Amino acid sequence: MKTTQIMTVGTALRRAMDARVEATVYVGPHQLCGLVEDIDSHGVLLWDDVDDVIRVVKMDSIDAVQIARAAADPEAIPLRAVGE
Repeated sequence: MKTTQIMTVGTALRRAMDARVEATVYVGPHQLCGLVEDIDSHGVLLWDDVDDVIRVVKMDSIDAVQIARAAADPEAIPLRAVGE
């Protein structure tokens, strides 16, 4: 039986990091893409391998996140326990 889970911005970014897939973060009119290298309650660190730059984005500035469906599937990628 499938269960329903609320997908938050933080959960989506954590899943993208665990799956090593690119995330697209929307901040106002800007679209930032990259691999999620780290995330905490204050922000996310995105590595753009095309331009070889690191971007730090404040969590409260993020309007939306786009990740691959495979990374979002809770059965494909286990959630981390709190504190890991």
